Amino acid sequence: MSEESNTAADDGAIFDYTFALLGMMAGIDGYVDESEIHTIERFIGEYLSLSSEEHDYAMEIVDLASKSPEQYVKCAEFIDAAASGHQGIKNIILDILLKISLADGSYDLEEEELVARVAETFGIEQSELEGLQALYATAASSSLPDAEEKRAFILGCSPSTSLAELKVRYEHLVSVYNPDKALEAGLPAEFVNVVRKRFEDIEEAYALLSANSE
Repeated sequence: MSEESNTAADDGAIFDYTFALLGMMAGIDGYVDESEIHTIERFIGEYLSLSSEEHDYAMEIVDLASKSPEQYVKCAEFIDAAASGHQGIKNIILDILLKISLADGSYDLEEEELVARVAETFGIEQSELEGLQALYATAASSSLPDAEEKRAFILGCSPSTSLAELKVRYEHLVSVYNPDKALEAGLPAEFVNVVRKRFEDIEEAYALLSANSE
């Protein structure tokens, strides 16, 4: 098999394992809620440009994986190895896992354990995970977050964060989510686009929040 064929096979495997992990999160508590599936569908709609066939294939993986969620550590280990050159995509996957876990309004022990194990596998610090969980808890308590709250959430801060702190946070995030680095790391095109979309969200959020802070 040629090097090009191997790359294509690896790209497909990353896609499969990622959607398997999302399905496992949906099914880890023994019941797949419609809101969890909607969260996965929204991720596809906002971040991926899939054909109808690719969409159906991804959701078939989600459905199958949700029925046998106990293999989630192996999935996370594969993704971690395949995306070893780019932390940003692993952060985004963890972010989607958290959204799925909270979609039905509860955060069960099994879901919390899965998130913690995946974060550990992905090399995400406990303090960073706790900060992300706290942000989601704050967002969940606000039924109608305003525009500034949404932008602050993207940057992992609050609307009251100082301009100096915003800049530090922004510079860190644009480095982590640099789409050129994702391309250099050999991520498949779909995942490079996911990183690019997050990068654009960060740029927009910082531009608007920093303008309001001046």
